[in-house]
Amino acid sequence: MSAMDSTEPFAIASREIRLAILRKLWPKFTKEQYQETHWTRFFQYLDFELAKLPDRRTLFSIDSRKEAIKLVDTLRHYRRSPKEDIIWAVLPKTPAHLPDPDPDPVSRSLELAARLWLMINIDSFKLTPSYIYTRSINVSWPENETLVDVVANHFKAENPPVRSQGIGRIRPTLTMAHLEVRHGFRVLWTHNLADHLTIDWKYQTITVYEHLICLWTHVESGEDSIIPKAILREAIDTINLLFPSEIRETQDFLRRHERSFWELGYCKRPRVLELDKYHYWQSNVADLIDIIEGPAKGFQQFMLDKEKRNLPEFTAFWLTVFVALLTVLGIVFGTVSTVYSIKQYNVAMAGYALQLAQACRTPDISLPEFCEKGSGILGR
Repeated sequence: MSAMDSTEPFAIASREIRLAILRKLWPKFTKEQYQETHWTRFFQYLDFELAKLPDRRTLFSIDSRKEAIKLVDTLRHYRRSPKEDIIWAVLPKTPAHLPDPDPDPVSRSLELAARLWLMINIDSFKLTPSYIYTRSINVSWPENETLVDVVANHFKAENPPVRSQGIGRIRPTLTMAHLEVRHGFRVLWTHNLADHLTIDWKYQTITVYEHLICLWTHVESGEDSIIPKAILREAIDTINLLFPSEIRETQDFLRRHERSFWELGYCKRPRVLELDKYHYWQSNVADLIDIIEGPAKGFQQFMLDKEKRNLPEFTAFWLTVFVALLTVLGIVFGTVSTVYSIKQYNVAMAGYALQLAQACRTPDISLPEFCEKGSGILGR
């Protein structure tokens, strides 16, 4: 029995099994490339996609994880063929549990294999969220198109790049940690590259494709990738932009989110801080720039940012707070002073009355206007 025949979850499988799977997806993958912590989330994704496959036999032409991953070889071989040609090449090999030659189960199986390989939600049949990971963007694969064309048509370069006009160098503080702390945006992680950098303005979330290791492996695979290398490299650049690996805030942020891809560094890429260098995600990056150029949210709007761009507002606010504090303190001390003066007056009057009473009782002192004869102080 080969390593691929194992039924244990891939997330806890042995190194041998994991390497066998990775070599099915990327034939030139070497054991030196494998670092277990970098691939944990990927194998969890495979487990999730494949978990219910045995229970959905009528939907697919395959009934095992091994067969699903082996279909990647078919996609690789027929990369330049339309989907209908691949279906008819695979259809004679369908198992006995599909009595009629129905192309739909084969089509679903091919799309499942494409999702496992490319991590793009290629799903023409709109499978229910109970079966697959909930995604916001589906990519359909028409039967008259090749998989290469489907991917290329979805990720189209913005030409001409209109959003870059008037925007100079991107500020280095444009990081996910900064967007969260100062602007209140949360990160949503996705396994679907088609969802990468989508922004939900209502709920203030930014969706980020988390599998930097897969992008880098596609680039380094040495084969003609289904996903164009230019798209792969730009996706890496956008992750490098939001998660600069050498910055402590990024490392702490990813640790809190139990992600470790910062350990990969920049994947031999620079951190690209010019908007016009982004062609496929330029509008998304421009939206992120709009966020960071806007006012901070919550208490952070009253704090000085790292670049001191809000110095006038910061100074005006805290000067106002200082003046208000001085006013409040002035009122407090004035009230205390008044109360203290009243108490001093009362003490002085009591002392005066005591001294007068003592004088009235002294035989040698005559104060008829203040003292009653033989009875002390006159009532006043």
